[in-house]
Amino acid sequence: MLHVIYTVVLQTGYRKADYFVVYPTARGTGAALTALVAVCVFGEELSALGVIGICAVLAGIVFLAMPNKDKTIKGGLGSGVFWGLLTGFFIASYSSLDGFAIQLLGMAPLIYYVPGMFVRLLFLGPPVLLRPFARAAFKEDLQKRWKYALFIGAAHPAAYLLVLFALLYAPLAYVAPTREISMLLALFIGASALKEKITAHKIFGVVCMLAGVILLALAK
Repeated sequence: MLHVIYTVVLQTGYRKADYFVVYPTARGTGAALTALVAVCVFGEELSALGVIGICAVLAGIVFLAMPNKDKTIKGGLGSGVFWGLLTGFFIASYSSLDGFAIQLLGMAPLIYYVPGMFVRLLFLGPPVLLRPFARAAFKEDLQKRWKYALFIGAAHPAAYLLVLFALLYAPLAYVAPTREISMLLALFIGASALKEKITAHKIFGVVCMLAGVILLALAK
Protein backbone atom coordinates (compact mmCIF):
# COMPACT_ATOMS: atom_id res chain seq x y z
CA MET A 1 0.00 0.00 0.00
CA LEU A 2 2.91 2.37 0.63
CA HIS A 3 4.09 1.77 -2.93
CA VAL A 4 0.57 2.50 -4.21
CA ILE A 5 0.38 5.80 -2.32
CA TYR A 6 3.93 6.69 -3.43
CA THR A 7 3.02 6.13 -7.08
CA VAL A 8 -0.09 8.33 -6.86
CA VAL A 9 1.75 11.11 -4.98
CA LEU A 10 4.69 11.06 -7.40
CA GLN A 11 2.53 11.27 -10.52
CA THR A 12 0.39 14.01 -8.94
CA GLY A 13 3.57 15.97 -8.23
CA TYR A 14 4.73 15.61 -11.83
CA ARG A 15 1.39 16.97 -13.05
CA LYS A 16 1.32 19.94 -10.69
CA ALA A 17 4.99 20.97 -10.56
CA ASP A 18 8.24 20.79 -12.49
CA TYR A 19 10.09 17.48 -12.75
CA PHE A 20 13.41 19.25 -12.12
CA VAL A 21 12.16 20.37 -8.70
CA VAL A 22 10.09 17.35 -7.64
CA TYR A 23 12.61 14.67 -8.65
CA PRO A 24 15.76 15.81 -6.81
CA THR A 25 13.75 16.82 -3.74
CA ALA A 26 12.07 13.42 -3.63
CA ARG A 27 15.21 11.35 -4.19
CA GLY A 28 17.36 13.35 -1.79
CA THR A 29 14.71 13.49 0.94
CA GLY A 30 13.89 9.79 0.58
CA ALA A 31 17.53 8.70 0.88
CA ALA A 32 18.24 11.04 3.80
CA LEU A 33 15.13 10.07 5.79
CA THR A 34 15.76 6.36 5.17
CA ALA A 35 19.30 6.67 6.53
CA LEU A 36 17.93 8.55 9.54
CA VAL A 37 15.34 5.83 10.24
CA ALA A 38 18.00 3.13 9.87
CA VAL A 39 20.12 4.80 12.55
CA CYS A 40 17.45 6.06 14.96
CA VAL A 41 14.89 3.24 14.70
CA PHE A 42 16.82 0.15 13.55
CA GLY A 43 19.92 0.98 15.58
CA GLU A 44 22.38 0.81 12.69
CA GLU A 45 25.82 2.27 13.43
CA LEU A 46 27.55 4.40 10.80
CA SER A 47 31.26 5.02 10.56
CA ALA A 48 32.68 8.46 9.80
CA LEU A 49 33.34 7.35 6.21
CA GLY A 50 29.73 6.18 5.93
CA VAL A 51 28.32 9.51 7.08
CA ILE A 52 30.57 11.44 4.68
CA GLY A 53 29.65 9.06 1.87
CA ILE A 54 25.91 9.51 2.46
CA CYS A 55 26.31 13.30 2.48
CA ALA A 56 28.35 13.18 -0.74
CA VAL A 57 25.70 11.07 -2.52
CA LEU A 58 22.94 13.43 -1.38
CA ALA A 59 24.93 16.42 -2.64
CA GLY A 60 25.44 14.64 -5.95
CA ILE A 61 21.68 14.07 -6.26
CA VAL A 62 21.02 17.79 -5.87
CA PHE A 63 23.68 18.90 -8.37
CA LEU A 64 22.78 16.25 -10.96
CA ALA A 65 19.10 17.13 -10.94
CA MET A 66 19.52 20.90 -10.96
CA PRO A 67 17.92 22.35 -14.11
CA ASN A 68 19.95 24.24 -16.68
CA LYS A 69 19.50 27.99 -16.95
CA ASP A 70 17.20 27.66 -19.96
CA LYS A 71 14.66 25.59 -17.99
CA THR A 72 11.48 27.22 -16.71
CA ILE A 73 9.85 26.09 -13.47
CA LYS A 74 6.23 24.96 -13.79
CA GLY A 75 3.79 25.46 -10.91
CA GLY A 76 6.20 27.46 -8.77
CA LEU A 77 9.16 26.41 -6.64
CA GLY A 78 7.08 25.99 -3.46
CA SER A 79 4.68 23.54 -5.10
CA GLY A 80 7.53 21.44 -6.46
CA VAL A 81 9.30 21.32 -3.10
CA PHE A 82 6.05 20.33 -1.35
CA TRP A 83 5.33 17.42 -3.68
CA GLY A 84 8.99 16.41 -3.66
CA LEU A 85 9.09 16.31 0.14
CA LEU A 86 5.83 14.35 0.29
CA THR A 87 7.14 11.86 -2.27
CA GLY A 88 10.41 11.59 -0.38
CA PHE A 89 8.49 10.78 2.80
CA PHE A 90 6.83 7.79 1.13
CA ILE A 91 10.13 6.70 -0.45
CA ALA A 92 11.60 6.61 3.04
CA SER A 93 8.50 4.80 4.33
CA TYR A 94 8.62 1.90 1.90
CA SER A 95 12.44 1.76 1.99
CA SER A 96 12.35 1.48 5.79
CA LEU A 97 9.70 -1.23 5.55
CA ASP A 98 11.95 -3.07 3.08
CA GLY A 99 14.83 -2.95 5.54
CA PHE A 100 12.59 -4.14 8.38
CA ALA A 101 11.22 -7.05 6.34
CA ILE A 102 14.51 -8.22 4.82
CA GLN A 103 16.99 -7.54 7.60
CA LEU A 104 15.00 -7.82 10.83
CA LEU A 105 12.26 -10.30 9.90
CA GLY A 106 14.51 -12.30 7.58
CA MET A 107 12.06 -12.50 4.67
CA ALA A 108 13.34 -13.67 1.28
CA PRO A 109 13.34 -10.81 -1.29
CA LEU A 110 11.19 -12.71 -3.83
CA ILE A 111 8.61 -13.78 -1.25
CA TYR A 112 8.45 -10.21 0.04
CA TYR A 113 8.31 -8.43 -3.33
CA VAL A 114 6.07 -10.53 -5.59
CA PRO A 115 2.86 -10.31 -3.47
CA GLY A 116 3.39 -6.56 -3.25
CA MET A 117 3.38 -6.36 -7.06
CA PHE A 118 -0.06 -7.99 -7.13
CA VAL A 119 -1.35 -5.48 -4.54
CA ARG A 120 -0.16 -2.60 -6.70
CA LEU A 121 -1.73 -4.11 -9.78
CA LEU A 122 -5.01 -4.61 -7.91
CA PHE A 123 -5.23 -1.00 -6.74
CA LEU A 124 -3.64 0.86 -9.68
CA GLY A 125 -4.87 -1.25 -12.62
CA PRO A 126 -8.67 -0.80 -12.47
CA PRO A 127 -8.64 3.03 -12.16
CA VAL A 128 -6.56 3.18 -15.34
CA LEU A 129 -8.66 0.73 -17.35
CA LEU A 130 -11.98 2.31 -16.25
CA ARG A 131 -11.13 5.62 -17.95
CA PRO A 132 -11.80 5.74 -21.71
CA PHE A 133 -8.83 7.96 -22.54
CA ALA A 134 -6.56 5.76 -20.41
CA ARG A 135 -7.75 2.60 -22.15
CA ALA A 136 -7.09 4.23 -25.53
CA ALA A 137 -3.58 5.27 -24.46
CA PHE A 138 -2.91 1.81 -23.05
CA LYS A 139 -4.02 0.17 -26.31
CA GLU A 140 -1.87 2.54 -28.35
CA ASP A 141 1.15 1.78 -26.17
CA LEU A 142 0.68 -1.96 -26.65
CA GLN A 143 0.40 -1.54 -30.41
CA LYS A 144 3.15 0.99 -31.07
CA ARG A 145 5.47 0.86 -28.07
CA TRP A 146 5.18 -2.72 -26.83
CA LYS A 147 8.95 -3.28 -26.93
CA TYR A 148 9.54 -0.39 -24.54
CA ALA A 149 6.68 -1.53 -22.32
CA LEU A 150 8.10 -5.06 -22.22
CA PHE A 151 11.60 -3.82 -21.38
CA ILE A 152 10.42 -1.46 -18.63
CA GLY A 153 8.03 -4.07 -17.27
CA ALA A 154 10.96 -6.48 -16.82
CA ALA A 155 13.68 -3.98 -15.85
CA HIS A 156 11.73 -2.17 -13.13
CA PRO A 157 11.01 -5.18 -10.87
CA ALA A 158 14.47 -6.62 -11.62
CA ALA A 159 16.11 -3.39 -10.47
CA TYR A 160 14.11 -3.25 -7.27
CA LEU A 161 14.81 -6.90 -6.52
CA LEU A 162 18.53 -6.08 -6.71
CA VAL A 163 17.96 -3.40 -4.06
CA LEU A 164 16.23 -5.95 -1.83
CA PHE A 165 19.04 -8.45 -2.30
CA ALA A 166 21.56 -5.71 -1.46
CA LEU A 167 19.84 -5.40 1.93
CA LEU A 168 21.01 -8.92 2.68
CA TYR A 169 24.63 -7.76 2.57
CA ALA A 170 24.73 -4.08 3.61
CA PRO A 171 23.02 -1.74 6.10
CA LEU A 172 19.88 0.05 4.95
CA ALA A 173 21.54 3.42 5.64
CA TYR A 174 24.13 2.60 2.96
CA VAL A 175 21.86 0.86 0.43
CA ALA A 176 19.27 3.67 0.26
CA PRO A 177 21.62 6.42 -0.99
CA THR A 178 23.74 4.08 -3.12
CA ARG A 179 20.72 3.05 -5.23
CA GLU A 180 20.54 6.65 -6.48
CA ILE A 181 23.65 5.94 -8.57
CA SER A 182 21.12 5.31 -11.36
CA MET A 183 20.99 9.10 -11.76
CA LEU A 184 24.45 8.92 -13.35
CA LEU A 185 23.13 6.64 -16.08
CA ALA A 186 20.14 8.94 -16.58
CA LEU A 187 22.51 11.88 -17.04
CA PHE A 188 24.46 10.20 -19.83
CA ILE A 189 21.30 8.90 -21.50
CA GLY A 190 19.92 12.44 -21.45
CA ALA A 191 23.14 13.79 -22.95
CA SER A 192 23.31 11.23 -25.79
CA ALA A 193 19.66 10.55 -26.60
CA LEU A 194 17.98 13.83 -25.63
CA LYS A 195 20.92 16.11 -26.50
CA GLU A 196 20.91 17.71 -23.05
CA LYS A 197 23.92 19.76 -21.98
CA ILE A 198 26.31 18.40 -19.35
CA THR A 199 27.04 21.51 -17.33
CA ALA A 200 29.70 22.19 -14.69
CA HIS A 201 27.32 21.60 -11.80
CA LYS A 202 26.28 18.24 -13.25
CA ILE A 203 29.93 17.19 -13.58
CA PHE A 204 30.44 18.23 -9.96
CA GLY A 205 27.37 16.14 -9.06
CA VAL A 206 28.91 13.10 -10.79
CA VAL A 207 32.14 13.56 -8.82
CA CYS A 208 30.23 13.90 -5.53
CA MET A 209 28.11 10.83 -6.16
CA LEU A 210 31.00 8.63 -7.28
CA ALA A 211 33.09 9.72 -4.31
CA GLY A 212 30.16 9.02 -1.98
CA VAL A 213 29.61 5.51 -3.35
CA ILE A 214 33.34 4.73 -3.03
CA LEU A 215 33.30 5.93 0.58
CA LEU A 216 30.22 3.81 1.34
CA ALA A 217 31.96 0.77 -0.15
CA LEU A 218 34.95 1.37 2.12
CA ALA A 219 32.85 2.14 5.21
CA LYS A 220 32.51 -0.43 7.97
